Amino acid sequence: MYILFVVMNFNIEKLGIMMLSSILKKSGHTVDVVEMKWNKIKNKLKYHNNYSTVLCYSLHSIVDSYYYIKINYKIKKENPKMLSLFGGPYTTSFPEEIINYDGVDGICIGEGDYALLDLVNNLKEKKTITNIPNWWIKQDGQIFRNPCRPLIDNLDKLPFADRTLFKVSFPVRSISTSRGCIFKCSFCTERGRFRRRSVDNVIAELRELKANYNAKFIYFADSTFNISLPWLKIFLRDIPKR
Repeated sequence: MYILFVVMNFNIEKLGIMMLSSILKKSGHTVDVVEMKWNKIKNKLKYHNNYSTVLCYSLHSIVDSYYYIKINYKIKKENPKMLSLFGGPYTTSFPEEIINYDGVDGICIGEGDYALLDLVNNLKEKKTITNIPNWWIKQDGQIFRNPCRPLIDNLDKLPFADRTLFKVSFPVRSISTSRGCIFKCSFCTERGRFRRRSVDNVIAELRELKANYNAKFIYFADSTFNISLPWLKIFLRDIPKR
């Protein structure tokens, strides 16, 4: 399968998309990104017209949703058989709003790592996609609202983010050491069970970033990076050593 992520800014790392890409590529799928410009999107789709294409969008805000839904509607008018999928924090917060837009074929609620993999695997194998956990799928005028799967317990089992997707010129790289949050703020999609990668796993990715991607600054994209002081003490102790 050819999975094409449409993004607004091509020069900034999108950590969620890069993590999804690693899992998809590991299973033999082709992953690509394109800047949200009509001519660039048309050229990508024309070049890959022999593939079964899935369009993907990650929504972080109401602004994202406006622009992505608008461009998706335009793409779908010319390519009605393509599957358009939406995920991200805003989709998780407002699923009923997003699923009802014209041109939206499915939305992912919650963690998309294995949910997206299951969906594209089923497409490739010509199996049904209406019963996959974490997905709401629109098909034949009906919306199939599936329950969410359990959260991923062991984050160390996830592959490192795919850094080949985005052409970043400045030496700042983003990394996530955890998921979830111990607090229950009603406005935040991160509320829920807190899980953390091991110190060894995080430092292994940091070493890769330094060796292969000239990383000089690291942005930790955690909601609550310093929530666990025992973990943080070990992490700070081991960084100078390694």
